[in-house]
Amino acid sequence: MSTTRIRVTKLSLAWLALTLALLSAACTKKSSPPPQAGAVPPTATVNTNAPQPSVKKIPGAPGIPGKDVGTSTSSQEGESIEGDDGSLRLPPPPDSGMTEVPTDEMPPQGKPFPPDNSPAEGEIVTDPTGLTPDQIFAASEQLGQVEVGLPADVVGEPKLYYSGSGQDYLREQLATLASDGSEEDRKFAERLGLSTFDVDWKTRNAKALVSIMKKNGKRETINFKGKLENSAKLMAGSLSKKPGILLEATCMDTDGGCTTVHMKLQRKTKDDVLQTAHVIARKTSAHIYTDGNPPGVSQNREYDYLMSMFINTARSPGSSESVRSLEYVTSETINGRSEFAVLMKMGSASHRLALTGPLVKPKASNDLNLVLDPPGETKNSLGEIIREMRLIRNDGRGNLQFDIVVRKNSERSSEDTIRLMVARKHPDGVRSPSTK
Repeated sequence: MSTTRIRVTKLSLAWLALTLALLSAACTKKSSPPPQAGAVPPTATVNTNAPQPSVKKIPGAPGIPGKDVGTSTSSQEGESIEGDDGSLRLPPPPDSGMTEVPTDEMPPQGKPFPPDNSPAEGEIVTDPTGLTPDQIFAASEQLGQVEVGLPADVVGEPKLYYSGSGQDYLREQLATLASDGSEEDRKFAERLGLSTFDVDWKTRNAKALVSIMKKNGKRETINFKGKLENSAKLMAGSLSKKPGILLEATCMDTDGGCTTVHMKLQRKTKDDVLQTAHVIARKTSAHIYTDGNPPGVSQNREYDYLMSMFINTARSPGSSESVRSLEYVTSETINGRSEFAVLMKMGSASHRLALTGPLVKPKASNDLNLVLDPPGETKNSLGEIIREMRLIRNDGRGNLQFDIVVRKNSERSSEDTIRLMVARKHPDGVRSPSTK
């Protein structure tokens, strides 16, 4: 039986609405030693006085702003994909076109929001760039290490810090804006967790979910709703009514989209002191790459099922037994936590697999070995078949890599590992925040 390893690459998946109930207190997990080396709306507020530095981008890597992708899937030279009978192969790349999954959430055309090139919900396209995960991370390292934030509340070596997840300078600009903040501002920022933003383009109803840590250590999710204004803003909440938080969320994409959102949150303390915090919420398309043994090698039916979903997604995007949708959401609180959530729905049974945790990295490296919280045991969850999940790479520019260990499910089987990379597809550009 062949033991040839699989590399199923080049998948770009659009997003569904985030299910925050899948999140848990992921920032308290322990870290073990690292592995060995092996267009802006006319009425939008734009700060024209802010500097516009040229952004360093990874050359040729998936996720480069403005780079269009078509459908092509191919295996690496010398690599094959074989099942028990040796008959499973990746097909040659199709000539052209794009595979879309029909959905009721398709955005309207001919309106200022979203831009015509905004990805539709459920759209699946593949990436023809041909770069491997190792090449992507190597290209990122050549640009130098990104600036990190506060030390993360995880234990272990090397020391980990909260990071960004974009190829723009929005994080640095907001950090400068917040540098004159008070100690009360910092206390507020440190209590904020994962924050998300969604827009229904048919009605322009917008929703922001903000996670906040209460004094008893439990998380509370606050739901802000309202209409997205022509200025690409959502104003919601109140300082005087429960929950006592005022939200100003601004879509930052230069083409009029809302994949990158600046959330300004304010509240008053019991002593009537105004606290202010800034959060970047990102929800974009992504490419995924998977690597692992072909089905049958470990005689593990649960591993074979999960790996077959990735294989079928490469062979027949949009087929019933494939990854049907994926969402990749991150939030970065200035002077606070950074967190991520990756949620996949796959197969005709709509099985779900969630990866959530702190968005962290060492100062001088992209390599780490952080054990994540187990997947949430929700309806149709595949969490019970996963023995362990680890975040093993983060370059601070939107590229994450995980090891997913599938449990041993019988005396004859053995546990096996799927290596999964999620690479952010960045918007064409991000504007500078207002200083007001």
